[in-house]
Amino acid sequence: MAGHNEPQLDRELADLPADLRWREWMRRTEAVLFASATPVARDDPAPVVGQGTSVDLLIEDLAADLKDRPYEVAPRANLVSFRLGKYFLIGPNMTDKIVSGATTSNHRMRMSYTNMFAGF
Repeated sequence: MAGHNEPQLDRELADLPADLRWREWMRRTEAVLFASATPVARDDPAPVVGQGTSVDLLIEDLAADLKDRPYEVAPRANLVSFRLGKYFLIGPNMTDKIVSGATTSNHRMRMSYTNMFAGF
């Protein structure tokens, strides 16, 4: 529960120029996707962006922005998430290297070649 002294999230960002406002909304959308362990509904980022802003367009622009990164936006029906991108689609041997580097408290992550690249 938010405390009474915490500032409200400025959704509209009216003091920013349009291009910077859009970029900030893209980053907020990215944060919502990144913070979720499971795919999110396409409209889940709506509470952190300007009222009436097209979340679908933000997701499209975010996907284009991430095209050269090792992860990408994975839309599916009305859900969206991150997944490893085509950059890593070089075979099961790379999967082993990625998984061996992804450990939490000495426990290996449960990851298979299929679920790493399927997106869901």
